[in-house]
Amino acid sequence: MEPDYKHSVGSSAEMQTELLNDFQKIYAVKKPIERAIALHQKALAFEKSHGLSVGDYARLFEVYITDIHTADIIEKINGLTHRLEPIVSIFQNLASLAIIVSAFQLVTGFREQRSQIITTKWQVLASDIKFGGAKREALEFLHDQGELLSGVELVGVQLSGLNLPDGASLQEANFSESNLYQAYFQGANLYRSKFSSPGEAQTNLEEVNFRDADLRQADFRGAYLENACFTGANLEGANFDGAYLGDADFRGARFLERSQVENAAPSAAPAIFDQTLTETKAELDDQHTSIGCRIKPRNKAWWDSIF
Repeated sequence: MEPDYKHSVGSSAEMQTELLNDFQKIYAVKKPIERAIALHQKALAFEKSHGLSVGDYARLFEVYITDIHTADIIEKINGLTHRLEPIVSIFQNLASLAIIVSAFQLVTGFREQRSQIITTKWQVLASDIKFGGAKREALEFLHDQGELLSGVELVGVQLSGLNLPDGASLQEANFSESNLYQAYFQGANLYRSKFSSPGEAQTNLEEVNFRDADLRQADFRGAYLENACFTGANLEGANFDGAYLGDADFRGARFLERSQVENAAPSAAPAIFDQTLTETKAELDDQHTSIGCRIKPRNKAWWDSIF
């Protein structure tokens, strides 16, 4: 039979205060077996006085342990659900402890769902899907969840508009022959990544933002890089043999040597370099930048802060 919360003694605020006081005392018990005994005894006493089941009491204590630095459990609920209007207002207006327990169950459900979605997204990346936005969306979701994406194989995939803000971890990733038109890689770790065009299909990196990216030993052989942005990027050892560099902006790039771009493919519009590397287009106004440098980070979806 469900406990009768209507007949609990004291106000909700008093019960919350008593819960936190109990949890502090229980947590102070160092030995695991003694702590378990103390938890059970406190839970039985609380069930008798307030009607909260022993199981719900133990579940709330587990949440308390996972966030021991949060002084107010109610604030924690609000923090985790602050974007789920009007659920927050319901939490604030209803005093029943049963609603509080349900809130923790909701948060737990989000965490379980997050794990399931992450697994599904990795399966999408490993699939044979080449076209559509499935792999782009999977890559963006996994990046937003803090997943390490180093070594991903995305050869010949449609990834146009891929946008990975806040510096993606993509060391030794393989994007050969993929379409990355107007992708956003600003600040990304792309050490030893592959953007080459070894087959008939050419890797499309037109208007890509590589600003401040780590591109050491990256392979751009044969890639199409018109209007790409390399401002501030680390290009130590990067290979641009046969790459099309029309209007690509290399000003401010680090560790770029003349020899790295001497074998680039002829282009109608020359690339933009610092005068110390080459005087090509040195007369350009400082305000002139490639289109790639203007590609901005996307706004993350509101549910990214929940999962």
